[in-house]
Amino acid sequence: MLPIFVILYLALALLVSFEARGSRVGFWGALVLSLVLTPFVTFGLRHLLADRGPGKTS
Repeated sequence: MLPIFVILYLALALLVSFEARGSRVGFWGALVLSLVLTPFVTFGLRHLLADRGPGKTS
């Protein structure tokens, strides 16, 4: 039963990270945050990790 929860946790972390690709922290930053803080907290923080505006690259 435990491996199912680990796989679900990793899948949710990847899903949240994929959604955060265009944000300030990007995919890898969101993945680390998701793994450390849980995907649910990172999903809630996505508003604070506002999307980059057009033309902004960093």
